[in-house]
Amino acid sequence: MSGVHRLRASVAMAALCAAVAGCAPTAPPTVQYHNVDHPNYSTADFNRDNVQCRDQNSTKQVIPGYEDKLVVTVDEPKAKACLASKGWQPN
Repeated sequence: MSGVHRLRASVAMAALCAAVAGCAPTAPPTVQYHNVDHPNYSTADFNRDNVQCRDQNSTKQVIPGYEDKLVVTVDEPKAKACLASKGWQPN
């Protein structure tokens, strides 16, 4: 393989790697919680309280149109404060 072909192959491989890496999903780091008031609470208990806190601290807006759109905005600091008031703390 000549130098030009080798260079083209290297550039093509680099472009392919960049494209694949750019498409890879990136998940945010997950935060684990424990309940300081009730150490025996499970993930199901956390999920229940989390849904309740997020629901209590969110606004819902319907945008009318051909297909109505529901937009939900959660006040994250208030939702986290709600979890803390129920005894949930990040590990």
